[in-house]
Amino acid sequence: MSSCVTIKDVALRAGVSTASVSRVVNNNQNISESLRKKVMDAVEELGYVPNPAMAAMAARHFYRESNAEGTPIAYVVQPGDLPSDSLLSMHYKAFKARATAMGYRTDLFTVDASVRPEAFTRIIFHRGMAGIVLDRLFGDLSFFNKIDWSQFCAVSMERRLLTPSFDTIRPGIFEGCRKAWLEVTQRGYRKVGFVLFHHVYSDEQRHLDDEVRDAFCAYAMQQDPPALPPFVFKGSKMPYKAPEGFAKWYESHRPDVLIGFNSTVYHWLKELGLTVPKEIGFVSLSIRQPEEMALTGNMENLDSVAFAAAERIDYLFRRGYQGVPKIAQQIIVANSWNEGKTLQATRR
Repeated sequence: MSSCVTIKDVALRAGVSTASVSRVVNNNQNISESLRKKVMDAVEELGYVPNPAMAAMAARHFYRESNAEGTPIAYVVQPGDLPSDSLLSMHYKAFKARATAMGYRTDLFTVDASVRPEAFTRIIFHRGMAGIVLDRLFGDLSFFNKIDWSQFCAVSMERRLLTPSFDTIRPGIFEGCRKAWLEVTQRGYRKVGFVLFHHVYSDEQRHLDDEVRDAFCAYAMQQDPPALPPFVFKGSKMPYKAPEGFAKWYESHRPDVLIGFNSTVYHWLKELGLTVPKEIGFVSLSIRQPEEMALTGNMENLDSVAFAAAERIDYLFRRGYQGVPKIAQQIIVANSWNEGKTLQATRR
């Protein structure tokens, strides 16, 4: 494809106006199929590649005339992580609401093994996407290394890709650990136990694990008395049932409070027959679902994360940023403290 080909060249080859070419390449819906085919044949023949930012600007102009939904943004998820999933639903709905208010339309894309990177790039480009949002990606992320990102702006939500690395909006895990430690110690708990999680499948997820570990070392191990030796679980997903070794760890250290990454750890305590918070207190570092509101701990404000992601993609698009940034930024959204019912106000 040649960058020397202009929209005028395409219009001349197709025998139409430049306005018609612009409408076609920006996926305007009020175009006949015959005109669309004529223009796309010329685009393919000449190898025309418009400036994505300018193309999307034009798309916004035409969409406002003929399509109230606005300029499209690609919202990318993985199989099994669809809007029916309650966590994604919160992200997706909040992002879509904010994006709609700013004049965008949110188009959902599922990326799996059947999708080729070249085809994905072509589809996103020809639909005139203003930008790409990558939501909670995990596992094998090699697909995203094969995308020609030079044509788009992009942001990640929650999980930061290491390569390619884009601006990422996510909850404040490190600060959440500090807050949890201060809450339990100020309430009189002294034998503080931690459950740390070591993911075995993803460098991106292990980066998150490292942040929790760093927070543990920075706060818990520097106190007097320090935290108990942590229980470390290695795996691809935290099991609902207590893993091998957890019961032995508990009997060896007998913590009076346990800080865990999510509600799964709370169920481990219940499986051991412990009464929470009478026999042991529990703090969750990640409260997300409405059914988890009975837990005490850090509530991750997913709607605010999604809100910030929409504003970041708008910022990048309006300023013409494209490709993988030389220095990716992280925007940390503060958690809120949820009092819940799993921690005593004062340790008795």
